[in-house]
Amino acid sequence: MDYRQARLELKKGKMHSLYLFSGSEEILKEELLAEMIELLRQRGLEPELMRLDGKKVEWPELRQELDQLTIFSRGRVLLVKNAPYFHTAGDGRGKGAANKEVLPSKGRSPENLPAEDEIGAILADHTHNTLLVFSVPEVDRRRKLAKYLEKKGVLIDFPALQGTMLVRWIREELSRKAKEIDEDALNMLLQRSGENLALLKKELEKLTLYMGAQKKIDCSAVEKIVPENAESNIFSLVDELGRKNGVDAVNHLMKMRRQNEPPLRMLAMIARHFRLLYHARLLQQQGVPAAKLSVSLQVPPFVTYKLLEQLPNFSGNSLPRIIALLKETDLQIKTGRLQGEEALEQLVLKLSFI
Repeated sequence: MDYRQARLELKKGKMHSLYLFSGSEEILKEELLAEMIELLRQRGLEPELMRLDGKKVEWPELRQELDQLTIFSRGRVLLVKNAPYFHTAGDGRGKGAANKEVLPSKGRSPENLPAEDEIGAILADHTHNTLLVFSVPEVDRRRKLAKYLEKKGVLIDFPALQGTMLVRWIREELSRKAKEIDEDALNMLLQRSGENLALLKKELEKLTLYMGAQKKIDCSAVEKIVPENAESNIFSLVDELGRKNGVDAVNHLMKMRRQNEPPLRMLAMIARHFRLLYHARLLQQQGVPAAKLSVSLQVPPFVTYKLLEQLPNFSGNSLPRIIALLKETDLQIKTGRLQGEEALEQLVLKLSFI
């Protein structure tokens, strides 16, 4: 199940005694864990949270902690991050990858790693008066343990939030604090903060404090509280390129340089934007309605709006030519034929005439 389904279960008062969290969104994992702990409190328990690093703790020590969980009846919570029991060694690709053994981390001997049957037996016997949570960036679902946990309904996915899912998360975060945000302000927030959940959470906290008793967040609040970042400047830069305004485009490039953005990162952001423009055009040609473009492109609605606004400025085969030019610029920088700053200036001036 995904984290939203898990939250719905918690709201209904349903909670398992163990979980496996899988995915990159640490903020969402922490939020769900906090909701679990709160549910334990509502049941009259006094949960104590203990965190362990699965990369550092040896199996005998972890086994001892797991055994102690059955002793505590007041809701002890154990979070084990990056445990090596749920993924395949290497990249997991190729024939027979599912049968590979987990490689020991540095300083850990193979005999200290548990067999899947052993840890599976421990999980099966786990007490309902405690909470055991394993958290990893990725799970190999071909492993016996992963299949066991998925069957029990305790393998929770935390995929990176993008597009409409990200917008929904922002509105839900504000709703918990009795705040709302209008559409233009939301677009400005995303344009300035990007899709980094940790950064967005900090900016939402700042906006909530700034608003005080006022309920609705508008553009003026976002403009005062949330600083511009490189991504917002990318939109401005590409807008000027679309208007064939090379001078203002270079000015935006200089602004990003003053913000100490590395040249290759700036190039990657520019390339991503033009790839999105190209994919948006292809989807348009395939008859995909504008309302569904955000889902197909996996970007927030405001980005889709910007893309559709900019597309008429790039006619014919200009977008494929631009993408080829971006690849050439990337090669020039990485091979040392041109310095990053010089390559980007030349790129922006060339793009102004395509």
